[in-house]
Amino acid sequence: MIRRSKVVKLLAASAIAFQASAGISDVAQKDSGAVESNRYGDTIALLPASITQVLAQHYRSNGKGAMGRNQPGYFHVRFQMGLHHLAHHAIAAQSAIALTQFVSALKYAFDHQTRDGNFELIIPPELSEQGQPSSPDLASGVAFFMSSAGSGLLAIQTSVWADKTIDLKPLLERLSVIEKRLAPTLQYLFEQRHLLEAADQRAPNRLLINATALMTLGQLLRDVEACNEARRLIAIATNQIHADGYFIEGGGYDSSYNGVATATLLRLAIMENSAQLQGIALRALDWQLTRISDHGEILTDGNTRVHANGEAFLGRPKDVDVAHTLEALALASVDRADRRYINIAEQVYRYYQ
Repeated sequence: MIRRSKVVKLLAASAIAFQASAGISDVAQKDSGAVESNRYGDTIALLPASITQVLAQHYRSNGKGAMGRNQPGYFHVRFQMGLHHLAHHAIAAQSAIALTQFVSALKYAFDHQTRDGNFELIIPPELSEQGQPSSPDLASGVAFFMSSAGSGLLAIQTSVWADKTIDLKPLLERLSVIEKRLAPTLQYLFEQRHLLEAADQRAPNRLLINATALMTLGQLLRDVEACNEARRLIAIATNQIHADGYFIEGGGYDSSYNGVATATLLRLAIMENSAQLQGIALRALDWQLTRISDHGEILTDGNTRVHANGEAFLGRPKDVDVAHTLEALALASVDRADRRYINIAEQVYRYYQ
């Protein structure tokens, strides 16, 4: 997730500096008219490049394709989560360089795939005292990664730009090689589905992440059973919504995880071409807006999980997840053809300077 210190670095640099450092070019503002295609990638093409640019810069991999906690040395594919922002920006800005970064990050992850579709875990020495993760934790890490990787792959596979741009053929050929390795991971996640459901049954954001992993793999591999299992998880998650519209986390509201659930469900709604899911997600976003101050701060007072003395992950307190709220606002700007969401997104990332 984007942290305040990270956003400072993002916003301190102008768009020109970003293009110079990342090589990701922006494009002129696109028409915000109705979507003419139900294809996921063609909807992603309408996203505001000003927001996809910030997210892609934050999740940019190093020269080896490693992201986040994998950059000092491989840890687990869970820390490659967020690479779909590279694919989304590639499509929104028609950037071959952003697509190259996505392919590199994806290849880095699959270089650590095991024969059974799982992925290697190499715990850094400084974290060894925390012990080994449980089977549900490991499966969850793979689901987190695949929810993002699958979203990126599906976006590219259903993008007119990617399909029609001849110069992208070498990159798409590299992706096709990686796609041949998806089936074992789908099988692994499907076998772990009951463990995941039991562990995440009261965490709708995680249920939706699991659903996205299965839905994208199911659509990419044309596996009806995987898609149906994803729909079942979506139903469980969307039954955990408060009358005010937010997703219930830990028995109450949480502005960090509601942003995660909202962005994830908006992606799923596009993949499924579902007005019902879209309506649920947009109502959750309407509540999320009540937790964003006039200055752009995502308020955490009253949160059940992420707050000043809240949950920790790998020994450090969790930060409010800014990235998913930005993604939700970007997706809503397309769904509702309303620039107001872009303006709010700009307020949010300006606050975290």
